[in-house]
Amino acid sequence: TVTIGVAEGADDRFQQIWPLRTREGLIDNRSSDGRPRPAIAESWQVSPDGLTWRLNLRANVFFHDGSRCDAEAVRGILERALKRPDISQYPGLLDIRAVRADGPRTLVIELRHPSAFLLSDLYLDIVKALPDNTTSGTGPYYAARKSATEMVLHAHQRYSQGAPQIQTLIFRSYPTLRQAWSSLLRGEIDALWNL
Repeated sequence: TVTIGVAEGADDRFQQIWPLRTREGLIDNRSSDGRPRPAIAESWQVSPDGLTWRLNLRANVFFHDGSRCDAEAVRGILERALKRPDISQYPGLLDIRAVRADGPRTLVIELRHPSAFLLSDLYLDIVKALPDNTTSGTGPYYAARKSATEMVLHAHQRYSQGAPQIQTLIFRSYPTLRQAWSSLLRGEIDALWNL
């Protein structure tokens, strides 16, 4: 178990941090060199005219609820995302004309115009809506318990890139940096987020 303190986490920041470990997109744009790298999609090809993108999904991607994250599931999630009012935050997705599954592991995206931003904007979280109004991601951890000041995550044993070695992550919110730092010095937490 690793416990991470989030200073000044009473605001929305605390709610933005822990999903970084529970969700992932088709592409991961958080690499150290800023270049898109594989996540749910392990590779991609673009047509010579730049209008058709074929994304090859990893073979064994599962949502936290145990269902398979295949091309058809991703197609539905992307189509719903394209109708969201905040989609303008992802300018690379605005040129999408159609999305279709070509077999269980191939997603085809057709564009109206070539887009230099498409690949980097495919970091959009691929999450499945559940009947209880929660969501299920595909990331290395899943939410096990939540309160106003603490989020407990457990390792996703079927994570496509291998189950995490750390079994439990606990994110604990502190109203001030001083309180978080004091908790670290007393050994109550193991690390501070973004100090």
